[in-house]
Amino acid sequence: MNVAEYFTKFTKERINTLEILPPYGDNKDRTNQWVRGYIKYRPTPDSAMRDLVITGPKLRICFGGCKWNKLVFAMPKGGEDQDPAVKEFRDWLMTVTKKVKETIFSNPDKFKPGSRSSSRFAFDEDLIKPSSDPDKYPDELRCRLSTIRREMSDVEREQHNDLLFDPSADNNEMVDADIFSLLDGVKVVVDPSTITPRSAMVPVVKFSYSRQGDKFGMVLTITKGLYYASESYIAKVQNSDWILDVPDQQPETKRTKIEASTAADV
Repeated sequence: MNVAEYFTKFTKERINTLEILPPYGDNKDRTNQWVRGYIKYRPTPDSAMRDLVITGPKLRICFGGCKWNKLVFAMPKGGEDQDPAVKEFRDWLMTVTKKVKETIFSNPDKFKPGSRSSSRFAFDEDLIKPSSDPDKYPDELRCRLSTIRREMSDVEREQHNDLLFDPSADNNEMVDADIFSLLDGVKVVVDPSTITPRSAMVPVVKFSYSRQGDKFGMVLTITKGLYYASESYIAKVQNSDWILDVPDQQPETKRTKIEASTAADV
């Protein structure tokens, strides 16, 4: 079974045994290209390596709509708003990041061929970023949604009008992350574009890292998520749904006074 183990099961001892593989690039001559490397582990000593994929705690979602196929989770630093599981997850993320960085910096030529030392390397260790207004909003954990590139079939190409055809559509990214909610125990598929702020999710996260030139950083990809819709979220009202509240042009009381005045003059 492909079980994404809960993150706490990856203790410090297991994290130290993670395999950090060299980044893969199609063009070996372009050393500054953006490439990705994989983080793997062995479930048992005799088993084959597999990607580091874990189940995280229940996290609150900051923004709706998943623009640019991104998902941002709230990560409070402390206080009444912080769930103990979230604090534990913050610390766990730092431990994994530290392991990846130390492995890369200890063998620079392996992770960037031709490098004699790691003195020029930079590693973005801050997976959790401050919000745009730290006094009002919690820190943020920014993840990407798993996507695939959709190529148009020959039949679809023939059906398109040449004047309307968009060549860039050949490689459109489509979300293939399995986002769902449970309704009376039945799985209901959730379109990422319908995700609302202040909702929550238990995510399944795949870990990898990236390199662009001498800069390294972690990449967190949501492959699956159990979604909990927010009960307090008020959906945006469409312009056409607003109802006019126009008072009578001549209220009944005013008409009575006018009629009485007219009768007295007569």
